This record gives sequence, structure tokens and C-alpha cells, in this order.
Amino acid sequence: MAVDDIYKNKARYERFLERLERLTEQPIGKNKERYFCRCPQNVKHFRAFHEVFERKDTSPVRRFRFFRNMLIVVHIVDKDLASCTREDIDKVVIFSNKVNISPISKVGF
Repeated sequence: MAVDDIYKNKARYERFLERLERLTEQPIGKNKERYFCRCPQNVKHFRAFHEVFERKDTSPVRRFRFFRNMLIVVHIVDKDLASCTREDIDKVVIFSNKVNISPISKVGF
């Protein structure tokens, strides 16, 4: 992986990886995390993408942005991603259009 930048994105990404098992826990109180993984089987997809990112040597900023978008997806879909249907994808797109206001963030999603 690339070296850490001035914004400490590498350390932020590594903290996210350490908390993968806790993604299924619903945040309590005024925690700034809004989204959580509703289906525990979807955590394996985060690990699989981490291995792909390691192989391709993707930057920590790009990795973290991808995982934040993926966290929104697994928050909306309450079953394993491998068994998603077109209706599930439509739900994700509708929610994404509500959350991502600007056209740039919609394209990035």
C-alpha cells in the first residue's frame, strides 16, 4: 500500500479494517456512524475487496471512499449481496439519489 499522506488516510483506512466485525452492530447514541451492515454475511465482501485493492495497490483515499459507498449498499440491502435482485438494486439507487445531492457525488456512487 502507498505511504500515508498528510491527511492520515492510510491510518483511517486501517482503523476501518480493524472494525469490520463491528459493522453489523447498530450505532447507539450520537455516534457519527449512520450506516451499518444489516446482514452479517456481507462482511466477507469487504474482505474480498480489500484483497483486490492490495493486489492493485489502490490508494487509501480511493479504498475508503469505495468502502463508504459499499457500506451504504449493505445498509439498504438486508440480505446477502450475492442474492440481490433488480428490485434490491433499485432500492439502493433510490436511496443513493436521496443521500447524494450533487451530480458529482451521484456519479461517484
